Amino acid sequence: MENVYKKILLITNDFGPRTGGIETFIIGLLERITGHSVMVFTSRQGDTTAYDQECLSKYRIQVIRDRSKVLLPSPRVTSRAKKLVSEHNIDVVIFGAAAPLGLMGGALRKSGVKKIIA
Repeated sequence: MENVYKKILLITNDFGPRTGGIETFIIGLLERITGHSVMVFTSRQGDTTAYDQECLSKYRIQVIRDRSKVLLPSPRVTSRAKKLVSEHNIDVVIFGAAAPLGLMGGALRKSGVKKIIA
């Protein structure tokens, strides 16, 4: 099977520097994605500058932080996710947890996403 370069957007509420079960799962997943472009869209969690820079330098993962502390599938957040999909030609969206962010799936598919994983 041919390995095709993908542009991946991971959307999650649970992304460091805070640690926990879902955060550990997400980092483990991201560490294993190789040969693709990966971007994370997540919530604001205090000063994450050093953590986000480490993600970029260590894993080549760009982290986009929303202004909200809890990322919910509101019209504003969905619009921003659709804009990221469009601007970066995203092929695949991965949701860190299916509920509630997975509710954006239909809108993101209409924006051109070919595969959605939750």
